[in-house]
Amino acid sequence: MLLRIAASPALCVYTGRASGPSDAIAEAVSYMFENPNPSQLTPAQIDKEIDLTKQVLSKHLCYGYLMQNLAEEFGQFRPGPSPEALNHMLNPPQ
Repeated sequence: MLLRIAASPALCVYTGRASGPSDAIAEAVSYMFENPNPSQLTPAQIDKEIDLTKQVLSKHLCYGYLMQNLAEEFGQFRPGPSPEALNHMLNPPQ
């Protein structure tokens, strides 16, 4: 089953917090400055890492849909991510 989600630039707005995938990635690995061993994270730190990972994946998915929409609208932007590739990120039921 393929999902088709229309994305708009409004989905990728700056909120004053981590504004892009690279910002969330940088925040997610910041624990490494104190101790690079993720097995020593506290439960609260693990929860934060999970939330940051979700933020990164959500932003990548949003950008993927925007690239797909551009590729469909303007041929010079081809190839955009395929619907299958984007749906794979969502892990939909088979």
